[in-house]
Amino acid sequence: MNSSSAVHRAQQARKVFLTAESHARETEKQAVAARAMNRQARAKLKHAKKLAKLAKKLARKAEDESAEARQALEAAAGHLQKAEKKALKLGKKSAPKRGSKKDRTEAGSG
Repeated sequence: MNSSSAVHRAQQARKVFLTAESHARETEKQAVAARAMNRQARAKLKHAKKLAKLAKKLARKAEDESAEARQALEAAAGHLQKAEKKALKLGKKSAPKRGSKKDRTEAGSG
């Protein structure tokens, strides 16, 4: 073996080694970036789940309040109907009858 061929092989091996080393550094950087993105994605997912849970809870609460308000409205409508009926009855009782003898005599004498 020649020393020049051994030197040439050593240079080629060094070149391959440097290429592999640079590729390893690049892939390591990519892996670090991928881990960071994964961490961020998990945090976003966790936050999204939390917001979804909160929205679901608020929707349920709004539905419950809506049902209560509807019941209160129906009760108020019932009370209003009763009050209007009562007012109509009292109005009929207190209004003078038309065409009574007393009204005709007062109207004719005046």
